[in-house]
Amino acid sequence: MHKIEEPPFPLCSQALKLCIVYSAKSGSLYALEWFLRQHNLYEGAHKSYSWLHRYRTNILENDEAYLNALRNVTQETHTIIRVVRDPFARAVSSFLHCIRHIERKPEMLPLPLQNGLGTTLTFRQFMHALLEIDLKTCNAHYRVQTREVERSGVLAPDILIRVEEIEEGFRTVENILGLPHMTIDHAPTSRHRNTYRSSVPGQCAADIQISRDILKHHGSPWYTDFYDQELISMVQDLYQEDFIRFGYSLSQVACQTK
Repeated sequence: MHKIEEPPFPLCSQALKLCIVYSAKSGSLYALEWFLRQHNLYEGAHKSYSWLHRYRTNILENDEAYLNALRNVTQETHTIIRVVRDPFARAVSSFLHCIRHIERKPEMLPLPLQNGLGTTLTFRQFMHALLEIDLKTCNAHYRVQTREVERSGVLAPDILIRVEEIEEGFRTVENILGLPHMTIDHAPTSRHRNTYRSSVPGQCAADIQISRDILKHHGSPWYTDFYDQELISMVQDLYQEDFIRFGYSLSQVACQTK
């Protein structure tokens, strides 16, 4: 199997000669909607699937012509677009994703947490569990963002889009490739991104027991509120490859949490 075909599969367009490489919890929903709108597929997809990723997995990734096009993507034939996210923000988003599935899909959690866990979890527990697993092969929602095709040099991004500037990034893609400008429903304020609703200034939220019900009714602290020095160091070490490859600051959260 072509290494680019490892899930989560990139979004590939033979017609537009572009390939969007992304990672879970890193702007994937925004990228998918943009991709579908550029191909006039969004309205039909949204009508059939309230969660667009189901259209991707059920329709696109079951289309042999689509998969064949994906297998034949090269640096020379396609514009490679890479969507990435600040590892500090992504680690918290990954934690909150696990909270949302803690009761219905405990298999989504890191293996050390799957047995004997109740309905709540702290960010510190989550991060300590990540120390015990292989972040290159684990669940995509907390796997390192760097992919094997990037490590091996098979593909390098022609355009790097950071989730923190995702709207401007895709507008740049449209301008460079001469594509129509798209208005996206799933803006960066979607539930995939944490919103400031209940943080206490100056208080570290790393040891707060959070449940799905708490998230639903009260929201969660802003991502920087989950960090103390131990957790900053953990994310720096665990996701060092992403910090270096995608140019994110190792000290950004440290500055914001002082």
